[in-house]
Amino acid sequence: MLSEEREIYLSQFREISIPGFYSNSLYNEKRAVASVSAQFTNENTTTAVVVRAHEKSGQIEKILLRADAANTDDLGIYKFGDPYYIDLTQYYQLPNMLLNYGMPTRVLFAAWQLDPIWKAPYDPMSLVLIYDDLGVMVEYVFPAEKIDKSLKGCPIGGKINLFAWSKEADLSLEDVVSINPNNEGIQPISITRYKSIDDATTLTLDDFYRNFLSPDTCLITPVELWPPT
Repeated sequence: MLSEEREIYLSQFREISIPGFYSNSLYNEKRAVASVSAQFTNENTTTAVVVRAHEKSGQIEKILLRADAANTDDLGIYKFGDPYYIDLTQYYQLPNMLLNYGMPTRVLFAAWQLDPIWKAPYDPMSLVLIYDDLGVMVEYVFPAEKIDKSLKGCPIGGKINLFAWSKEADLSLEDVVSINPNNEGIQPISITRYKSIDDATTLTLDDFYRNFLSPDTCLITPVELWPPT
């Protein structure tokens, strides 16, 4: 099972032969969860890639691919917009997803203004493209910048969560995103916070598709839509 999913979901990464590369795999038969992880290190940037698969009745029910970039000396400090990371994950970056798969069925968006007492390193934005007919969804998580009465963020080079699921399983959105163990971005508990792209911004779905074929495009949303959490 792992070898097949590894080939499908890591095949888009270019070959890399650098000392900092390593990978590992894990299968928990009791929980029917399998995972493959890898790290690619180049100078002071480490890109982590994790593929998780959930099995039910002997069949793959849902899969998650996660990718992000961090400072090699402190993996808790994430690097957004890093050129090495963007190059490595080029196939999954937003412009190429739109180019290769076309206009999504739905685009969801959410932003957070985190409690300053937490001293969070950034206020996250989450952009989610859903292709219902393909059973594929991709999320980009990236930092927001407050400008007057707006929040601005740029998806290119953000964290990537790519979900794929069996259409025969008839999963709800909550079921699909439950495979993600992170507490950031789209989760079953946070789905109600998400708005359609036309409710969260001035863009229609058509506008979004045309504009974000360019890697330099950013999102702007009113601050008032996203009260502090």
